[in-house]
Amino acid sequence: HTYRLRIPDDGVTQLWRVEASIGFDFLTSGSVGLRLAKPDVLRHKAFGCVANGNCTIATGGVLYNHKVLNVVLPPGEYDLDVFDRAGEREESVPSCSPIHLRVVMEPSARSESYVSCAAQPLTPVLSGHGSVDGRASYSESCIIDLSAPSHTVQIYVDDGSDAVFRAFVTTDRVDIDLALRDDATGETIASSARIGSDGILAVLTAGKTYQLVLEYYGTYNPTFCETYHISMSLESLDGIVADSCSVGTFAGDVDLSVLTGMLSANVQVPGSTTVRRTNHVSQGYETAITASGSFTVNAPATLVANIWHDFALGPLAMTLSAEGEGSAVMITSEERGTYAFLSVALQPGVTYDLTLRTVASQLSTPGANRLPSCLFYLFDAEVIFADGSTQSDPSCLERPQLPTEAAISAAGGSTGYFHVQDVFAFPQNLETAYIKVTPSRRSFLRAYAEAHAVDVDFHLHRGSRDGTLVASALALNTEETLMHVLEAGETYYFEIPFFTFFKKRGFADDGESALAKRAVTPAERCAGFALELAVEPIDHLVRALCPGADDLPTDGAIDGTNLPSMYARRHYFSQTSSSDFLSTVEFTVAEESTLRAEVFMDFLLGHLGMRLYEVSDAGSGLTARRLLTEGRPGFDRQAIDALVLQPGTYELELYEPSGMESPALRGCVHFDLLVGLEPSNVLDSPFNVDPSDVALLSCHGVRIPSRLNDVAHLSARSGNAVHFSGLFLANTVDRSETMYFSLTEQSVFRLFLPFDVVVDVDAVLYQLASDGSRTVIGSALGYDAETLFFSLAPGEYQVHFRYYGRRGNRLPGAISCTTIAMEVALAPISLVSSTSSVTSSCASQQLDLPNAVPFNATFGRTLPSSSGETAFHAQVPLVVSSDYE
Repeated sequence: HTYRLRIPDDGVTQLWRVEASIGFDFLTSGSVGLRLAKPDVLRHKAFGCVANGNCTIATGGVLYNHKVLNVVLPPGEYDLDVFDRAGEREESVPSCSPIHLRVVMEPSARSESYVSCAAQPLTPVLSGHGSVDGRASYSESCIIDLSAPSHTVQIYVDDGSDAVFRAFVTTDRVDIDLALRDDATGETIASSARIGSDGILAVLTAGKTYQLVLEYYGTYNPTFCETYHISMSLESLDGIVADSCSVGTFAGDVDLSVLTGMLSANVQVPGSTTVRRTNHVSQGYETAITASGSFTVNAPATLVANIWHDFALGPLAMTLSAEGEGSAVMITSEERGTYAFLSVALQPGVTYDLTLRTVASQLSTPGANRLPSCLFYLFDAEVIFADGSTQSDPSCLERPQLPTEAAISAAGGSTGYFHVQDVFAFPQNLETAYIKVTPSRRSFLRAYAEAHAVDVDFHLHRGSRDGTLVASALALNTEETLMHVLEAGETYYFEIPFFTFFKKRGFADDGESALAKRAVTPAERCAGFALELAVEPIDHLVRALCPGADDLPTDGAIDGTNLPSMYARRHYFSQTSSSDFLSTVEFTVAEESTLRAEVFMDFLLGHLGMRLYEVSDAGSGLTARRLLTEGRPGFDRQAIDALVLQPGTYELELYEPSGMESPALRGCVHFDLLVGLEPSNVLDSPFNVDPSDVALLSCHGVRIPSRLNDVAHLSARSGNAVHFSGLFLANTVDRSETMYFSLTEQSVFRLFLPFDVVVDVDAVLYQLASDGSRTVIGSALGYDAETLFFSLAPGEYQVHFRYYGRRGNRLPGAISCTTIAMEVALAPISLVSSTSSVTSSCASQQLDLPNAVPFNATFGRTLPSSSGETAFHAQVPLVVSSDYE
């Protein structure tokens, strides 16, 4: 049978939550099911396409005597099918199958937006305008927005030079195809429509506009703010040399024999070993070129590997595969815009194969001969053995390692460009890291590290690690920034010492010598630190004057009174001296609100930071400012994550951590400012999701049934008895919920709630009267496991559950999908009393228990025990060999 569901489009509600459940008696009616599909999709009689989802939006998941589906849908028409698989029926069983159908359709209380999601919507524009070299990079996890079948990114190519453009989307639940089109003619320049990852590569004409179209093939998922990853890069062709490699493939396979040799039977643990090399590979562009190597380990360890590359000209990826006793893995590296990253736990007795490969893309023919056929890369691989410390915890090794070389040819082809930004791991067992930089042309270097519990300094040496010191940055307890012009052909070493201090004892003349330094602890190393480093030839950095006076956001431009609001504008200012730029924007918030903000800029020549202050009246006509938060660094941007603001006055500060020191490189700085504000009904959830939207948060479990009197629980088919147990979703936002049932004859009821380390559950059993009043039958209000066991007369009953956090802690929020274990049994006295083992007394009150359960042996015995008011308790010792766990 088909039910047509019509979700209205009111122009406001983006998404609706639909929950459908069908209850049945599994023994006689387990062949029934649910599915949801678009009306124009053919549903095959054989249901062959149901399993892989090709003909449906969703199918009901199997639970106790239930099938339930939770989906999120945009406005439109849908068909809900209730079906029966005749081939699964037994002809001798009566064909009548009573079912209980429940459908809930409600607007999603919170829509996915710039403020409510940690990820961001796909950028509508990728542009080199405002960038001093016409370059633009974008590598983000973006919200999957399926309210439209496709989305478009406008691509603006700078007037000065043709550009190479690459886009790549990773394999995801939703299949995403790519098409690049000429904005003026609509002609498709390049496209990719594969199942899985898709990528395109094209040479674009200077001054023209293009469209990158993303087409989606998939359906909404209950996951709130579900994301996919996309990388895009636009890079000027000026200065790129169409060079060729001396060999046709990788210069030999990746030599990992050092790993096998050092990680063999005689390896010293704990410890680590490293493979590093800079090399080049011939570009195939549309055909992947691979190289691989094998290695083994003799103790548990973690492999951390990076490949630094130029994403636009040719990204590389890594795949680790293995087959061994009890182990089979295949893991692919994660693309992060300027490098690929891989972190994998390793086990002894397994041979691992690590493969490096170029990423194939659909290449548009025009201009292909202008691309270099040789790709440079820097490969780092490190195997770190577990020694039981925090430092070797695999969760601490999920951050990328610092590059050992600013592989200018690796991160920027032959353009001499290098730019990285991430939260990097502190090197293992070292107190100083070095990055080698050898520019082929006179270049400009800029580095930045945010304030951190571990103090990070910068030093730049020429010639060697101990060579001439040409620049330093020694700030304390604040940001660190360094700028310097690098001479062509010189070798530089960028030194990063890191340390922490004992209790501060004041300052000496040199600012630091009065502080007692100490080594960085494993826990501090685990946190990592944010670093951004960029190098580019000076002849690329042509600075222009601003078109007029500084264009900056003004007080009140951010609207905090008419919510939701979104401020998104491009601004600019002129660098006229080495003084740091600073500008503030004051705004007022009229109600409790959630704010999120970002500033996008060219890091190399116009690096900006953000701070948010609360402004209050200090009396005598003065104001006081209290710092609420600072921006979090990102690639060519800083961000303030979602933050709840109370009604009041606030000030957003934009500033340069360090003004441009070189007069020749001063010019007009363009930046984009985004500030979003939404009303905030603060729950335990960091993204303010309404409690009714628990299903929207991938909580695919079953909820505690609100009523037991249906065909799936208490019915004539079950003999008015029910018994079920399992994990149930707990409504930790409302902190309580109820379960009703009605009895027509004297019955026995038992409820058991095991101890839970997160949630303390209390339960109260009430009998309900016709006038609405209720009488307490029994309660379980302890702090351990809880149980209710009563004989109940015919009537209406209610079990009320209440939830509390353990040890004074707050309950988890809605997005945690917290579950509790529960077992419920209910049966008529007439059924229970007809069972002799229940009504008869035990033949003996003595428990025939063994003296001990022997090691490596199986023991089983039925033991009699008379039930009574005293809880049964017995102990049996277990003998375990010391050689085993």
